Amino acid sequence: MAQLQRYCLTFAAVLAAAGLTGGLQPAQTAAVEVNLSDQFGSFRVVNTGPGISLKSEVEVERQVDGKWQNARVSNLLLVRSCQEKAAQKCIQLAARATLQPPPWRGTYCYSQCPISCDLDGPLPAGTYRFAITSCDGKHRFLSASFQKKE
Repeated sequence: MAQLQRYCLTFAAVLAAAGLTGGLQPAQTAAVEVNLSDQFGSFRVVNTGPGISLKSEVEVERQVDGKWQNARVSNLLLVRSCQEKAAQKCIQLAARATLQPPPWRGTYCYSQCPISCDLDGPLPAGTYRFAITSCDGKHRFLSASFQKKE
């Protein structure tokens, strides 16, 4: 029994020393930025934290009466180009990686890459923003707001 107590005390001392000397690393938090560019609908996703899995679908939100609402845009995805195969449900964005998808066109269905849409049209003028969610749903990353003109 005495030997077990010595092992426990030794283990506790090692843990305490590691904590005092910075040997234990704090958990890294997700740090993704959704940056707008000068071109309408163009945005860049920049990961300044550890690698993260993001939902491929990008949500577009519209400000109505001071509150943000889902604008119900479809087919806006985190892809590098329109030539990519069908997007997976989630994409992996490595630490310090950047992704610049094709821009949003300002429409409901044919929103980014050529696709056949039965019901499509432009969204109304207003204030919008992009929202990207981690695959586990724990993190949500928002762009700055921007204006869409008629």
